[in-house]
Parts: sequence; structure tokens; C-alpha cells
Amino acid sequence: MPKHAVAVLGATGFTGVLAAEYLAEHLDKSLSLAIAGRSADKLEAMRRRLAPVREGVDVVVADAADAAAIDALAASTAVLVSAVGPFWTHGPAIVEACIRHGTHYLDCTGETHFIKKLIEELHDKAVAAKTVIMPACAFEPFLPDLGAFLVARHLRTKGAATGTVRYSLVKLNAAGISGGTIHSLSCTLALGKAILGPVDSNPSCLEPPDTSLAKQPVRGPPTYFYDRDLASWQSWFVPAAGNIRLARRSAALLGYGPSFSFVETLAHGNSVAAFFAGVGQVVVFSLLHLAFIRALLAWLIPVGSGPSAAKMKTGSLDARLFGESADKQHRCVGSIRYGQDPGYRGTAVLLGEAAICLATQGSELRQAAANRPLRTLEGGVLTGASALGNTIIERLERAGFELHIDDE
Repeated sequence: MPKHAVAVLGATGFTGVLAAEYLAEHLDKSLSLAIAGRSADKLEAMRRRLAPVREGVDVVVADAADAAAIDALAASTAVLVSAVGPFWTHGPAIVEACIRHGTHYLDCTGETHFIKKLIEELHDKAVAAKTVIMPACAFEPFLPDLGAFLVARHLRTKGAATGTVRYSLVKLNAAGISGGTIHSLSCTLALGKAILGPVDSNPSCLEPPDTSLAKQPVRGPPTYFYDRDLASWQSWFVPAAGNIRLARRSAALLGYGPSFSFVETLAHGNSVAAFFAGVGQVVVFSLLHLAFIRALLAWLIPVGSGPSAAKMKTGSLDARLFGESADKQHRCVGSIRYGQDPGYRGTAVLLGEAAICLATQGSELRQAAANRPLRTLEGGVLTGASALGNTIIERLERAGFELHIDDE
């Protein structure tokens, strides 16, 4: 048995602190929690910070660039949560170490090219080791992925395959952005077309080679438009490109149906708001391709900084779901809601609950893999839906998320 049930790597960074705090409070006190990073002094300060809610947190000094230290860390824990980005740079070696030792792995990446690399190079090894490698355990794209799973699960009760799924963010009151997110984004945009091109040009890039899913157009929704099914004005949403690809991986792994397609957008009260939101994102995203703009943002919001605790408490998320069966005979609607900042506070809950689920509910996940129509899978480079399925939905509902689906 590993020494620790869960270890958090990067536990002194902005997202890592929040994940460690959540686990310190919610991981059963009979189980061991470790915090890891490259600075012994910062880790000791973090241990003192956690002491009022949890005594005995172990400190492990491990630089993500130190292969021996990462190997020892992976060997010592059942589940490793990584908050060390850019994941393209640091992630592959950490994941390899986890697979060697049968350690389940979670992270909060939004780097689709990194996930593609893991699938191509390490998926088969993780399957053989029955080790769950679950990148992208953050509010974007984990929640859209779970939204599509909710629709597919509901339509399956009607005996129907899933056709179209729409995920619309009606309210996204995020507290702000962290320096670590900006740093990872800057590193991603600097990689160039050789790495990013195969992802950007192919919505099916994360699907298994033998997928039966119909192709989805490379070009997403218009900059702004009126959606009759959602009965509101919508605009495109920058993170949706990666989220579509992850939802399609879930659909392929879990068998939602060959006609599955997924669209994510932002909702607006009128056409003017939709227009400015859509065009504004185009302008901002274009500016981020300029190196001096990224350097300016990094100076204004340095690595390790992020929204205040007060701002995160006032955040919220309200997403609406619409689903239609492939034969167009069944339609359903639903919602996903969270009453605090989804970007960082919500991500900490998602990471924490997923880690606890993997550390303590292995037998339930294996039973689900064997018995449920939309089964979870025991190993591989997986999505939230394909790794944890109904089990994580039940946990998130107890943790403050509201997830609902019903007939239209």
C-alpha cells in the first residue's frame, strides 16, 4: 500500500493551495495527505496553514524537473493531483512515473495538445496498468463533459442514442484569472502551428482511432447568433474548442452514439450583448498571440497570484443543457449550477472530489465499469465522464454543485 492516499504536487501555487485546502478538510482523517513542491520553506508554511483543519500533513520536496524525486513521489501515493503547468512541459514525465507505479493522476490542464500527446504515447500503457490518467479536471472542460454525459445518460433511459448536445453558459461570474493560467496560456501560444495545428484543425483529435462518431465541422458556431432550442442569443466561447474535443472523447469511449455532436456557447440577453461578447473574444484572443501582450499580462499578474478569497466567494456558474436524440424523437433540458467562483474554487472542488473518489471508491468504479450501460473505464487517458461517471456526479451534488436533467 502506498504511504499516502493523495498527494498534491504544486501545492504552494495558486490552484494547488486551493486543492490542498479542500483535501485537507474533506479527505477522511484516517487517510494520509501529502503536499509536494520544490520549496521546502513554502511547503512548511503551507503545512502550518493547513494545521487548523488537518494535522499530520506530510511534506515532500519534489521539483517537477527532477525525475528521481517525481518517481519517488509517484511511488508513495495512490492518487497524484498535479497543479504544475505548463503541462506540455512538465506533465508527460509525471504521468509516466504514475503509470510505472500504478498511481492515478489528475490535473487541471486546459492544454488540449498535451492531452493528445498523452493519448498517443501513454494511453495503452495506462490501460495495461489499470491506471486512471485524467487530465483537464477543471471547471472548463470537466463540467461541459459531465453535461454531455448527463444528456447521454438520460437519453439512454429512453432507449435512444445521443444526437446534438448544447451547453450554454447563462451566468459565468468568475473571480478573475491567476498568474499560472496566464503563464500556461503564454507557453501554449508560443508553441506554434506544428504542435497546435493538428489539434486546432481536427475536432476528433482526442478520439480513439476506431471511433464511429460522425465528423464535426472544424469551424465552431458563429461569432454570435440566436439559438431557437435555447431560446436566447449566444456567442462563441474561446475554451469551447478544447471542450468539444474532450466531450467527443467521452462520447467515443462510452458509446453515446455515432451522431453525437457538441456545441458550447455563452448566453446573452440580447443581440447587442452577444455581438460585443463574440467580437470582443476574437479581438482579445488575437492580441494574446502577440508576445509583448503576453509579457505585459505576465508582469501585471505574476505566477502565484490570483483572485482574492472574497472575490471567489461571490462568484457563480449557471449552465443550461439541451439535448436531442439521434432520431430526433426525444429532447431534454438540464442545468449545472455552482454558487462560488467556478474557475478556481470550483476547480479545487472538482480536483478534490475526483481524487477522493479514486482513492476511496475503487470498488464502486469497478462495479460501474462492469454493470452500467454508460460504464466507467478502469484505466487509460480518460475524461471525467469516462473515468468516474455517475459516481463523481453523486459526489459533486453533495459538495455543492447542482446537476439536473429532465424531459423538455
